[in-house]
Amino acid sequence: DVNLGRAIDPPRFAAWKNGVFMRRFENGMALINPKGNGRQTVQIEPGYRRINGQQDSTTNNGQPADRITLNERDGIILVRSDQIGPAMRPKPPVMNTVIN
Repeated sequence: DVNLGRAIDPPRFAAWKNGVFMRRFENGMALINPKGNGRQTVQIEPGYRRINGQQDSTTNNGQPADRITLNERDGIILVRSDQIGPAMRPKPPVMNTVIN
């Protein structure tokens, strides 16, 4: 139950760092290490943390993240540290303008 929000970055067709792909969203980011890339560690910008999950609580422990190690064929979702609770920050209302 993580609301990443809208994508900030377009889909990537080339690796970001060390063969790892990254895509940022309003409330977090996704990292993917593809098949054949081996185990990789990447440094990420400050301000992100691991989700606080129940299934893999060793990986998804809610702790701040600055370096992420991924096996090949593995990925991780990180959330922005300033986000609150599982529902994240509510979005402001959208104003619709009708032009005649």
